Amino acid sequence: MKYEVEKLAKSQVKVSVAYTIEEFKPYLDGVHEASKSNVTIPGFRKGMAPESLTNQALNPHAIFESALEDAVRDSLKEVSEEKEWTIIDKPAVELKEDTKNISFEMTLTLFPEVELPDYRALARKNQIALEENLKKVALAEGEVDKTVDWLRNSRAKIVLVDRAAKNEDVVQVSIKTMDEGKPVSGGNLSKEKFVLGKGRFLAGLEEQLVGKLASSEPIKFSLETGADYWQENLRNKKLDFEIVLEAVYERELPELNDEFVKTLGKFENLADLKKNLEEGILAEKKMKEEERFKAKTIEDIVAQSKIEVPDIMLNRFFDELHASNQIHDHSEESHNKLKIESEKRVKGHLVISKISEVENLNPTEAELDEAITHHETEKGTFKTEGEFYDYIYGIIQNQKVFSFLFNKPETEIKS
Repeated sequence: MKYEVEKLAKSQVKVSVAYTIEEFKPYLDGVHEASKSNVTIPGFRKGMAPESLTNQALNPHAIFESALEDAVRDSLKEVSEEKEWTIIDKPAVELKEDTKNISFEMTLTLFPEVELPDYRALARKNQIALEENLKKVALAEGEVDKTVDWLRNSRAKIVLVDRAAKNEDVVQVSIKTMDEGKPVSGGNLSKEKFVLGKGRFLAGLEEQLVGKLASSEPIKFSLETGADYWQENLRNKKLDFEIVLEAVYERELPELNDEFVKTLGKFENLADLKKNLEEGILAEKKMKEEERFKAKTIEDIVAQSKIEVPDIMLNRFFDELHASNQIHDHSEESHNKLKIESEKRVKGHLVISKISEVENLNPTEAELDEAITHHETEKGTFKTEGEFYDYIYGIIQNQKVFSFLFNKPETEIKS
């Protein structure tokens, strides 16, 4: 067998293979013999008919096709092992006209090669910037007090009142939404409770409830959706609403004192709570800053790497991203944004994988076993065990790569 390789775009190659007639004959003979044993000739036991009758019953075209499949399989294995390729899609095979040989072309999609820049230097540059930024992390004015207010609001009691609704009240409503006389999908709500005036619904809807008493009579009105409405098919439309305001509740906030504070956890007093919140908010801000710089580091490495992403890999990421985000906007602009994000994620994944390979950071069996046990409760959210394993593998691999990039001493980073 002889073969030639032609490199194509997007991590594909075309392999032209040629078997001489003598090299291909064993494949034909093998299929021919296997096929003879399955032929049934009336009047003869299976496999006992004369060869002349058996040969007449065989389909030469089918034998050749089966022999060709065997030759393709063997050549694919030989070439991929010799070239150390990882093939990620079913090969496209085309038989070529050749009077002297049995020739065919295989178009293969390979796991993409990644040519990395000096990722250690890029990581160190970002680490220095991160360290400076962490020194500047501070609380915004009133940030702790806002968090305390949120805690109070989250533990507010609601009391049914017989008066007109006002902002900050909790109201219970049933809503019908119509588009040109037809019900809007997902637009009907029954006995829905929410805090009035928080802007949860379409602009202008909550204002229609302010100053109204609970009643069985529906409040009827219409509103324009606008060009940025989340449901693409309802943009720039006039929707008709019927809302029954079923109940109005006043919210009673707990008094801000040491007794209330003690119900939130192991806090002695308000000052103790505020100190804990301050530390927690600062820690969260620092963590977010660290995550931002991790993402920036990968983006910087990707920007200077050479990667040809195959379409099949990009499409898989696109489909997964589309499904996980439950996209409602199907416009061309939204589609293009999702494609850009998919390519960004694919390349980021490939860069992390390559660094892991180069620096010998791939997860060990012991690490995987420990993580699988730790995440056992999440297993049911995956379609297959393979998907769950890949998820765990990715978590550990990311942790080890980022630990390497950001936590190594400067002397080691520069080595």
